[in-house]
Amino acid sequence: MENKVIIQGEVMEVTMLKETGRMLDIFGVKIRKAEDGMEVTVECEASELDKRLLPGTKIAVLGYHTDKDEDGKPADRIVAKTLNY
Repeated sequence: MENKVIIQGEVMEVTMLKETGRMLDIFGVKIRKAEDGMEVTVECEASELDKRLLPGTKIAVLGYHTDKDEDGKPADRIVAKTLNY
């Protein structure tokens, strides 16, 4: 099941989750949410990122929350459709 989400907050860390060697690399962006201070990790493709995304950057993410991974196996993930910073 997928649910649309909007997350606003501050970037804490950017890490590589899955390396393919192309622009399809998957990165995890750890965000401290502005509304409650909780930290969440949002998955996004390398094509969505640039060098300005540093810790402390204010960010808004439009994405979806899903309970499956790319292979259809159970996983709790938030996947970004659009990053604004």
